[in-house]
Amino acid sequence: MPFSSGALILFGALLIYDGVGLSRACETTVVDTRSGKLEGSAQTSILGDEFCAFKGIPYAKPPLGDLRFRDPLPPDSWQDVRSATKFGNECCQFNFIFHRAEGNEDCLYLNVYTKTASPNIPRPVMVWIHGGAFEYGSGDDLFYGPDYFMRRNIVLVTLNYRLGAFGFLNLEDKLAPGNQGLKDQVMALQWVRDNIVNFGGDPNHVTIFGESAGAASVHYLTLSPMAKGLFTKAIIQSGVVLNPWARALPHPREIVYRFCSVLGKNTTDHEEIMSHLRTTDSHEMMKQQDALLTENEKLKAFLTFGPSVDNESDEPFMPIDPLIAAEEGIQYPLIIGSTSREGILMLIRTGKDFKRFNSNFEQWVHPYTIDFFKKKYNLTAQEVKFKYYGNEEISADNREKLIDLVGDIYFMEGIHRVVKTQVQKSVLPTYLYKFSYDKGFSPIKKLTRTHMSGASHGDELPELFRMRLTELIGIKPLQNGTVAYRVMLEMVEMWTNFAISGMPTPAVTDYTPVYWHPVTDADNLHYLNIDAELSIETTPSMELQYLALKNAETNLNLSSVLNPIYGVNF
Repeated sequence: MPFSSGALILFGALLIYDGVGLSRACETTVVDTRSGKLEGSAQTSILGDEFCAFKGIPYAKPPLGDLRFRDPLPPDSWQDVRSATKFGNECCQFNFIFHRAEGNEDCLYLNVYTKTASPNIPRPVMVWIHGGAFEYGSGDDLFYGPDYFMRRNIVLVTLNYRLGAFGFLNLEDKLAPGNQGLKDQVMALQWVRDNIVNFGGDPNHVTIFGESAGAASVHYLTLSPMAKGLFTKAIIQSGVVLNPWARALPHPREIVYRFCSVLGKNTTDHEEIMSHLRTTDSHEMMKQQDALLTENEKLKAFLTFGPSVDNESDEPFMPIDPLIAAEEGIQYPLIIGSTSREGILMLIRTGKDFKRFNSNFEQWVHPYTIDFFKKKYNLTAQEVKFKYYGNEEISADNREKLIDLVGDIYFMEGIHRVVKTQVQKSVLPTYLYKFSYDKGFSPIKKLTRTHMSGASHGDELPELFRMRLTELIGIKPLQNGTVAYRVMLEMVEMWTNFAISGMPTPAVTDYTPVYWHPVTDADNLHYLNIDAELSIETTPSMELQYLALKNAETNLNLSSVLNPIYGVNF
């Protein structure tokens, strides 16, 4: 039997958190914080659950004027009751769909959703960190509505953090050491520690979770000495520090010189650079930031500005190379995983011109990836390509192979390395999943107008959050009785179970019909496959697969090496 007496005790805890002894939902909408009183609003979710919403709560002083590019500071206090019924500004960003700069530098706000603000029985807290390539996104309900999580008695927090140059500009000195956006996340977690009890949350029972760049942020937070003690569990959805797109390029000051030059100041004097950038219009900065990279650099998944080593800071977030820090593992209970076809994301950049990838394939691959595969497996980018394509040329007709290649080298390889480290270095459980359900709404497929099979990057998000933006464009919310609705119920159940007990499936129930056990074998990874029906499956690690590539005869492709043993097809 997979369930111990301890698991049954934890299951009992789930029952307590799901209603026993709790106060009536949202009996008060006024709460105290260390900065002053807030008045939120009583709301009803699309599923009929009542909850309290507190929106646009300042967790830091607005980083305006001389505070631009500086570490966040605690928020100012206020005397009267402050309204918390509207979302705060989104942070400065470039909307690549409408090709315009948006947002405001005064953007360091978070939102709290809770069944009741009564602190009688403090409940587990889940803090969501949004994705968006460290360049766009926000924590509001356009994409991250709380409705589905309000089925369970947890407290949900979503937040904004500085993006692009405002959050990650790094001159590699004390003037601009970088990682301000990640330090914003730390300050938000400090706010949670200091205030969440007044919203009915338990500051000693905090789970951080995120997707894409938000997932990489979660991974960074697990490695940062600055964030130690601010949370107890982590959920990483499609992004880790080891993915090449999750780190700034070497010598990030070089991109700052380039940035300053296109903004009208051609200098390498750091004092002059900071003086100029602190007085440049924020929207003009966002426009120029978007135009800073070439199309080739964008296809390689370069970050204009992103997380980096900030050891020149007086209070560093990441004082050592994150790749070295990651070697010690994540010392928290962990859920980690991906979608079944992450690489569909690349269609945003490629358009329909696939033949260009046939000429000097290496020029289209991130240099971090090229360097890693050469050192780890003695494989060139061209050799990796051959194992997916053989002697075929890349074309629109076989683009699925390119998409699988991209998904593997930009997502799966790094995720599997993290899992291997967890098995080897951590005594705490690591749960691996793959989200395969591809019949629901897909933001990336909608954007790229593709109907390719498989779940794209971000396809699990509509199964966790109500997306108001999709409803604004005529897409109906999840309907009771549909498979997508069932998948939502199962995912929310498992994610909140984990936040409550540290076990996503402490017992077999209607919504957790299979037992999801932690990974124990670093080479043969067992994982939960999230599809129309949940199932437990096994896959060889990406390391094992690429070692097979290295050792295979040149006329064999990856499928012929691994399929007889593992059923792996490409």
